[in-house]
Amino acid sequence: MGIRSEVVVVLRQDADPSVLRHPLQAAHLRLEPMFPGATTSEDRRWYLLVSEPGTSDAELDALLQNIRGIRGIAAAYRKPPGARHRS
Repeated sequence: MGIRSEVVVVLRQDADPSVLRHPLQAAHLRLEPMFPGATTSEDRRWYLLVSEPGTSDAELDALLQNIRGIRGIAAAYRKPPGARHRS
């Protein structure tokens, strides 16, 4: 099995991650802060989407297509393997 891409979700300013609760629960996925312990509102907008081991990239892509249309989501994408977090 190849290296899996990380999935990044960026919330709009002042959006709550709970807007993703239902789509993620249905797909057995969860969000984790990209920058745990972040102190700035900008850094608190960034999340990693964590999938179950058997989730395919096609399933992730379909979910990303769906959640991009949710109010409160600024961006949702698969980060290529080897790409680094921004600083």
